[in-house]
Amino acid sequence: MAGLPLFPTSVVGSFPRPEWLMRALRDLRAGRISSEEFESYLDDAVLATLKEEEAAGLDVVTDGEQRRLSFFFAELFEGMEYRPLYQLAETPEARGYLESLGIHRGVYHPVAVGPLQLRLERVEREAGFALRYASRPLKFTLPSPYMLMIDSWNRSLSSEYYPSPEDLGFEVAKLLNRAVRRLAEMGVFFVQLDDPSLSNPIDPKYYRLVEMVNGYRPRQPIEEELELARDLINEAVRGVSGVKLGVHVCRGNWPGPEEAMPRGGYEKIMPYMEELRVDQLVLEFATPRAGSVEVLRGTGKEVGLGVVDVKRPEVEPPEVIERRVEEALRYVDAGRLWLNPDCGFASGATWPVQPRRRSFEKVRAMVEAARRLRKRYGA
Repeated sequence: MAGLPLFPTSVVGSFPRPEWLMRALRDLRAGRISSEEFESYLDDAVLATLKEEEAAGLDVVTDGEQRRLSFFFAELFEGMEYRPLYQLAETPEARGYLESLGIHRGVYHPVAVGPLQLRLERVEREAGFALRYASRPLKFTLPSPYMLMIDSWNRSLSSEYYPSPEDLGFEVAKLLNRAVRRLAEMGVFFVQLDDPSLSNPIDPKYYRLVEMVNGYRPRQPIEEELELARDLINEAVRGVSGVKLGVHVCRGNWPGPEEAMPRGGYEKIMPYMEELRVDQLVLEFATPRAGSVEVLRGTGKEVGLGVVDVKRPEVEPPEVIERRVEEALRYVDAGRLWLNPDCGFASGATWPVQPRRRSFEKVRAMVEAARRLRKRYGA
């Protein structure tokens, strides 16, 4: 990790949008401001996020995904659009299941509604602006092709263009490969593919959701589904060099009740994650729902260790974060450990899991823990 200190610190991606940006979004939708005006608000929000992350002391920063409605980043593709999830859930059973999981009514899901084309200029705009103003190495996040296959293939709306989910998945992987290559050319330091869907084999709550909403059914036995996920992700990074690559896996962070969220350790999926052609696995571990860090024993990857629980309102003291790192050090060398929160603080623009100021304080406590750990380990 040349140029970075021991225990580098970063965030998973998203950061809560400023309230003035959300007001501007409402004004845009109501026709009170132009898209050009709104773009200037987005620029300011990215600048504010970069400077807040740098002020917190992060070693690798993001733009907070300020320009995106959701971590799904459906805006990246022509032929894909957002639909309200509760609108896609057409039956009372499906809507009741969403409510049982505590899924916010402001959640929008991507849907493939036509042949997909990559909006490469969107990647260049987002990354180029952040690179221009960031004074630290930049992480740029993209949706995983496996996640988009599960979430955006809809039997009623997509099958005319993509008869099977796999048809859509491999098309997305091919398009994402172009985006990753372009980001490497631009000088982005770290490209991360977000794939909470990889945790579905651990706890199939979400598989049931996408079956009721989209008609998607995972392959059986589940090992075949994991092989498909592995192949899709590897296709998205095929032939890429000159940039650090990572995959983020979590169990969801919508602001629902903790007891309704998926849970379980990584044991079932770890062998397949080891076969991903990426440098780093960005994994949540601060939440007790994630299981034991002992699963990291023997991994050949860098680990972006989740040490801050994004769902809990309490700001963890640095000493609590240090203990989480010390536990992981029993299984992973210090030189391969990064520190980050479990997930993004605002995976959807309209439903942050924490207020902006509290998110900043959580990140700052993590940075202080890293500083203490470096002192202890002589770096």
